[in-house]
Amino acid sequence: MMSSQLEPMARWAEENPSRFYDLAWDHGRPLFVYYPDYYRTMAVRLFGYDGKAFTPNGTSWAIELDAKNQIIDARRFRTYEAAATFVRFDPKHWRLAGLDPLVSCVPLEPLGHLTPVWIAPKHDVKIFEMR
Repeated sequence: MMSSQLEPMARWAEENPSRFYDLAWDHGRPLFVYYPDYYRTMAVRLFGYDGKAFTPNGTSWAIELDAKNQIIDARRFRTYEAAATFVRFDPKHWRLAGLDPLVSCVPLEPLGHLTPVWIAPKHDVKIFEMR
């Protein structure tokens, strides 16, 4: 799911889009930073993972942003647990994040009650059945 599609849905649900992602700046270049709640949305879990479990491996980051969303520091961790522990020690300055919209920075449990029954050849449409 692209951030442009998530923003109207977040606002409709009376949520701040920055709960899910931020547009940050890395040496003058724009960069989307995705937070755990983004990856936990049903849209990402179904579209990106077909409702299956996922364990991050090298995709969990601790990101520090300034007031203008400039990246002050970014640290990549081999495991989610290591990144979460690091962020927990200083949550005022660091946020757990991912840099790829379809590769989660957090573990995802399987959605056992939803099963894909049809996926379009280009993977742009998927139909799931509740069991």
